[in-house]
Order: sequence, then C-alpha cells, then structure tokens
Amino acid sequence: MSVSPPVRKVLDNRPIYLSFGLAWLVGHGTFALSHGPNPLLDLPGFVPTALLGVGLLAAMIVTTVVSLRAQRSATKG
Repeated sequence: MSVSPPVRKVLDNRPIYLSFGLAWLVGHGTFALSHGPNPLLDLPGFVPTALLGVGLLAAMIVTTVVSLRAQRSATKG
C-alpha cells in the first residue's frame, strides 16, 4: 500500500488584505479630506471615525469567514 504525500493548500489572503486596506483608505482618507486648514469635505467630526470603525468591523468579518472556509476545507478528508 502506497501513501500519497500530503497536499498543501494555500490560503488566499487577498480578500483579507483588500478589506483592511479599504477600511484604512476610506476611514483615514475621509479624515484627511475633512480636516486641516482647507478641508475639501464638510463632514461632522464623527463621520471619519465611524467609517473607519465600520470598515474595520467588516474587515474582521471577512477575515473570519475566509479563515473558517480555509479551515473547513483543510479538515475535509
């Protein structure tokens, strides 16, 4: 009886990096555009923080889903 070598599966990290990158870009980007001596956007002060928080929460959900899918496929026989 021959034993086949283990198959290595690589986790696709692109959705994780993309979601955290977009959260950072939108959150800090709106802060940069709405503050300073000549703001380009007239936003209340809480909006950039709220956008960053919601974006980071969404990125954590994406990370959890991607990780659970990878774990489920790794433990399949």
